Amino acid sequence: MAKDQAASSGSTILMVSVSVVLIAALMGWLYVQERGRAAARLTAADSAAMTEAGPVASTGAPPSQVVTSAVFEPNVKSYVDQVIELTDARYQANLSTQTFWVELPSGAPFLVKLDSAMVAAGTAVPSGGMLDIIGTVKQKDAALVAGWVSSGVLQSPDQAMQAEFGTTYLEAREIRPAGQ
Repeated sequence: MAKDQAASSGSTILMVSVSVVLIAALMGWLYVQERGRAAARLTAADSAAMTEAGPVASTGAPPSQVVTSAVFEPNVKSYVDQVIELTDARYQANLSTQTFWVELPSGAPFLVKLDSAMVAAGTAVPSGGMLDIIGTVKQKDAALVAGWVSSGVLQSPDQAMQAEFGTTYLEAREIRPAGQ
């Protein structure tokens, strides 16, 4: 009977520990999301600075389609391997120096990664506002994210864990303020 009680006590402790870890992880993720929303609130000066900077030069094939965020969100999979212009994407938060999140109309985050030409040109990820983004929608998996870690696109295990959210991402070759 003492063994049963000890086993029951051990499993209870394990369940409580796992629950605490899961709750802490969820709260951390929510904190990061709220920080991103707060950063997205542009002041007039931020908006003016972004407008003065203008678009980053685009290379490659023109976009096959201009797609609003509202149309893109429910049909993401249909755009895989296509070059699109995603319009009215709301900046949410930076993930790393080469990746950031945009917020889709439902509030869901969607990952955007700068392409190699933008990185080579020293392009910084946006810091807020509504964006128009030209790029290729690509599939994402754990192996790709691991490659991003080893190549320096992502700098920490926490960034890698966040980047694994979702199965697609947009590799951007041009980013500009929405409507320009």
